[in-house]
Amino acid sequence: MIFGNDYYSAMDRGYEDKSPLSGVDLKDIGVATPPMKDQVEGLKARIFQGASRVELGFMGTGKGSMGQGAPTPESYGKEERQAIRELAQINKIELSTHASPSIGALSGLDPRSNKFSNEHRNNALMEIKRAIDFAADTAGGGAVVVHTQEFPRPIISVKKFGGKELFKGFKEEEKEMVHYLVDPHNGKIIDEVKEDEEIWRPVPERDENGKPKFLLDEMGKPMIDKFTGEPIPLYKQDEQGNIEIEKKKYIEFKEEMKQQGITDEQQIVQKFFTEKMNAEIQHSLGQAREYETMYIDGIEVRDKIIARLNYYKEIRKHVSDEEWEIQKAKFSSEYRERYPGGMKDPIKELEKELNQNERRIAQGREVAVSGRKQAEKLKDAINRAKPIGEFGVDKSAETIADAGIYAMEKSKNEQKPIYVSPENIFPEWGYGSHPQELKELIQKARGKMAEQLSVRYGKDEASKMANEHIKATFDIGHANTWRKFFVKKEDETNEQADKRFNQWLITEVKDLAKSGIIGHIHVSDNFGYYDEHVTPGQGTVPIKEFIEEMKKAGLKDIIVEPAHQDYKAWLGAIGFFGSSIYGAARGPGMPRDTWLDVEHSYFGRTQSPNYIVGEWRPSEDWTLWSGAPME
Repeated sequence: MIFGNDYYSAMDRGYEDKSPLSGVDLKDIGVATPPMKDQVEGLKARIFQGASRVELGFMGTGKGSMGQGAPTPESYGKEERQAIRELAQINKIELSTHASPSIGALSGLDPRSNKFSNEHRNNALMEIKRAIDFAADTAGGGAVVVHTQEFPRPIISVKKFGGKELFKGFKEEEKEMVHYLVDPHNGKIIDEVKEDEEIWRPVPERDENGKPKFLLDEMGKPMIDKFTGEPIPLYKQDEQGNIEIEKKKYIEFKEEMKQQGITDEQQIVQKFFTEKMNAEIQHSLGQAREYETMYIDGIEVRDKIIARLNYYKEIRKHVSDEEWEIQKAKFSSEYRERYPGGMKDPIKELEKELNQNERRIAQGREVAVSGRKQAEKLKDAINRAKPIGEFGVDKSAETIADAGIYAMEKSKNEQKPIYVSPENIFPEWGYGSHPQELKELIQKARGKMAEQLSVRYGKDEASKMANEHIKATFDIGHANTWRKFFVKKEDETNEQADKRFNQWLITEVKDLAKSGIIGHIHVSDNFGYYDEHVTPGQGTVPIKEFIEEMKKAGLKDIIVEPAHQDYKAWLGAIGFFGSSIYGAARGPGMPRDTWLDVEHSYFGRTQSPNYIVGEWRPSEDWTLWSGAPME
């Protein structure tokens, strides 16, 4: 007690002060260490600064390099891990772990090859496992945060979650956005459908209701193409009997599908892809059929040539040279149109014709087979192709589920559970950044993990384990960068648009809290463009409203992520929440000093003291392994 009031500072681990604005216990507001520096020293610094919750992190992957600012979990040996664990236990620090942000897509998408690779996916999983091992040895449990940056998708496409066009990547995005299709067999992005892409197709005959007409069999039913398995359509013809051809853009094709009751974007993309591939299939089949005719006709002609050749060979054996000259003249006269230029030897000419015939047969066979193979290949591609969203989410969820199982296996009964914690990243970095994408990813990953465990533990217990070891990290600063893509209404002011964006964001936060997927929280501030990590309260992020919703949901695992300002971001957050630092009032009837005045505390010092004097000083017999005096 000082001056009859409680003294709350970094030296007092028992503080239970609450923010008058949010009702958050200050001990629940943690801070991250710089991930490019030594985490042992980073933890010691955070302890001296007064934090009760600290997140350790790494910048490197593969073989780390502390000197180059890219440490990995394996940069720290057993002694250093023990030191971190004991530092945290002695000082009652809650630890969490952040895997390297350089891991890449959990889906396994390699942007260099434009291919989903199980090798890349396994590399990402190994990096997560390294962080889980570190968390087990140091934190004894808690969150292992990993970024989600899964695969490209248009910013405007997230309207599928709300049915409204709230976001747009750029002015012409709706006309220029790209939809990708993947071959699940090899993970390659096999094609892309652009909004302004064109296809040329025959104009279908339509009935009075506007529905396509088909070629009918004797029973009046549509005839089925044996190759494609689809009904054979009838096409419009002009006055000369030529089939009419029309140009159709994807954006027009999409409207046509919607008129037929098909509204799912992925389904429409697949149908457009099918239409595009069908044109190539028909081209390949047409070529194959043409050369198949050449091949079949060639075989029939060959038999006739061989018969005639054998006939003349047999004659030559039994006639004199004079009689053979008569046969040559007769042959030349009979086939002068085919063999112009005077007297011809029938045996030589027929042998030459047989050789040419065999070449035509070979060409017909090769081109026909090639056309058939190409048509089959294209047909198989149509049947196998999956939208990137469907394929990519499945692969990402599989990686997270595998990591969740590993986290479960590394968790010890006497400690808190370790859980893998996917974090929403930036909108332009792809799938996983939108709140509903994060929700979808967590739920699918939990489902996959439960499915794998259900044989051993039963459905209910497996589901419980999945929920315990897979939880999202929601970063409100990252979510705020959707602001730059928010579509402003024509009659709105900037202030009204910002208010409407904040309402949208908090509504999403409420939904995530209600769904039970959040386990860990990151707080930083920015101005809605990029994740600059300014001090909380200094940007446009609706942090107070966010924290209020998290408090209502019982979520208290809050980490402030600093940038250049380092620990001042954490102090700024505490000040932003309105907590007091001193128990002493400035004078009669005056308020106590607050964290907003921390820069003027401790006789002008800008950090918490790391020592105590007088009777409060602990014995020198109690020191840390490093020799630093205990608080």
